[in-house]
Amino acid sequence: FVATELNNRPRKTLSWKTPAEALNKLLSEPFNPPGVALTT
Repeated sequence: FVATELNNRPRKTLSWKTPAEALNKLLSEPFNPPGVALTT
């Protein structure tokens, strides 16, 4: 119960998103680190 309440609470450090929303956004965007060549 306590863990659910904490995990569903928006966080200021996540731009007022919940941890689940922030993780979903992070995983849905392509990861292109700067300075790394991409092969095509």
